[in-house]
Amino acid sequence: MLLLIYRDDGRLTRSRKNIAWRIEMDIHQLLSLLSGIIFAAAFLPYIIAILRRQTVPSTFTWGLWALLDIVTFVAMIGEGAQSLWLVGMGIAGASTVTLLSLKFGERSINKVNITCTIMVILAVICKTQGAGMLALVAGLVGLMIAAIPLIINAWKNPASEDRTGWILFVLSGLVAMVAVSDCKVLADILPPMTFSVIDITILSIVVFRPKRTSVIANV
Repeated sequence: MLLLIYRDDGRLTRSRKNIAWRIEMDIHQLLSLLSGIIFAAAFLPYIIAILRRQTVPSTFTWGLWALLDIVTFVAMIGEGAQSLWLVGMGIAGASTVTLLSLKFGERSINKVNITCTIMVILAVICKTQGAGMLALVAGLVGLMIAAIPLIINAWKNPASEDRTGWILFVLSGLVAMVAVSDCKVLADILPPMTFSVIDITILSIVVFRPKRTSVIANV
């Protein structure tokens, strides 16, 4: 009789642990979704500025960002990542801006674009050769390189950047990091960390750099 009670208690304990684990996973998934929603909302001020012709997006820059986001997304899936909403919305946002840039943007190519193209090719080669983590790292490095013109533009003309949008970008990255259930899974934690480093850098410039007269910027 005591043995049966012990077994029942053991099953009950395991059941409680399973329920607690599922609740924890649900919370992480909800936070991941929330980070994606915030990230998507952060694109709205920039899209509105494009439609009002207050900024001129670069077709090649944003097209490469979209490609790098796609490479990163595919690499994350291959490495078993669970928090995909942030990068997924990054693909949607960058693709939307790229499409708008076909009408409202400019198509000049610079050294950063060429470097990013090389990183895209490198990431694709790594992925096709089964080196998923190297593909992920190459994609994230490419994203950081692609952000250089934006950082430079923010430094030269901080008034041209929308503070609300960058606050939302930073918030989405922080929420995405909290959403990661296991920080040892690099495919989950590295993308939001990379996005956060870029976004916090730009937001810091926009907040603390002395304002200058806003002009139309090519980004």
